[in-house]
Amino acid sequence: MKNGKRLVIFICLFLALLPCLSSGQSLMDNEDYKNARLYQQKAEDSFRAGDYDKAYEYSELARQYTAKARVFAEGLRLRYRAVNYSQLASNRLTWARSVGAEWNYPNEYAMAVKDLQEAKRALEDGRYEASISFSKNVLRLLSDVQIPKGK
Repeated sequence: MKNGKRLVIFICLFLALLPCLSSGQSLMDNEDYKNARLYQQKAEDSFRAGDYDKAYEYSELARQYTAKARVFAEGLRLRYRAVNYSQLASNRLTWARSVGAEWNYPNEYAMAVKDLQEAKRALEDGRYEASISFSKNVLRLLSDVQIPKGK
């Protein structure tokens, strides 16, 4: 039994750390960000050395890589928001089901189920803004669901 508990703990820790291990999910690990920092340093070194043409060239490369890193960061931000809204919508739908929304609010419930599926599909496809929109719609559809009286 002791080994079984250890295995469960190990699996839980592994699953918790898995996002940290995946490549490209950190701003610091992003190659464009690393290159921007590298060329920024080269530009500063060239400027101090008096090689202004090289300093300009390196600063331009740093600017280009910084722009790419910003696009990457914005994608991460949107993905983070989409995942969070999808989880909120999923939790709300689970709660609504537990209080009988399927029977007491059939139209809202059916539309919420459909929109949550669309939110998850959009999230998988990388359409983060659409996923957020669908998830918010689930929350809106289920906002009036209440626990039936007598429960």
